[in-house]
Amino acid sequence: MTTEAAKQDTVDVAGHRIAYTRAGRGPAVVLIHGIPTNRYLWRNVVPPLRDAGLEVITLDLLGYGASDRPADADLGIKAQSEMVVQALQALGWPGGTLVGHDIGGGVAQLIAVDHPGIADPPRSHRLYCLRLVSGARNREAERPGLGRYSRRTRLRSKERPDQGLHPGDGPC
Repeated sequence: MTTEAAKQDTVDVAGHRIAYTRAGRGPAVVLIHGIPTNRYLWRNVVPPLRDAGLEVITLDLLGYGASDRPADADLGIKAQSEMVVQALQALGWPGGTLVGHDIGGGVAQLIAVDHPGIADPPRSHRLYCLRLVSGARNREAERPGLGRYSRRTRLRSKERPDQGLHPGDGPC
């Protein structure tokens, strides 16, 4: 069991502060909240994932939680997905699994379609798995390319959000 304290900080993305928490070491999992919540949504999910040997990153989307709340910023799903990608690049995210809840699911879908390599360069950043938990279906994400993820993105209601994310479980 890991007792390491989670790191809470902010990262600058396009002139805005994006708040995040980073905990654990190992294969990386990014948890993206929905609306009208924030990264606190994942408070009971982070410890078991961290204790299972994963690095867990939770972000507050722009306009939510401890992130900046600019009055004139685009807070749409597409803009949020670009902010998350830039935040992960700034954090040196090595790639891994994205988990999205509600609108965070739409953000994760757009990242999967628009940035499957997540960063160029370096090519070490890679999206390995996409998990949606009560994921939002949105017209922005309904376009060619997303179908390749469709079988891997559905969670049955009985499944736990951390299922399939443990080291050694293989792809998704």
